[in-house]
Amino acid sequence: MLRVIKRNFTDRSKEIIMALYKNFVRPHSEYYAPIWSLYYRKDNEVVEGVQRHATKLIDSVRNLHYKE
Repeated sequence: MLRVIKRNFTDRSKEIIMALYKNFVRPHSEYYAPIWSLYYRKDNEVVEGVQRHATKLIDSVRNLHYKE
């Protein structure tokens, strides 16, 4: 879903990307039960990978480290 957002939206302001993320990406991740009970390290890495990719779409924070 993040690739679709990246491909189809040229305005990459924080407000636009956050709204798209909250409406289209987060509901998919909240649907899956392992997200809320991250028992395995791999599950945690997958969730953080999606969040990391979403933050790289925002122009103003693209060059910052993920934890910042």
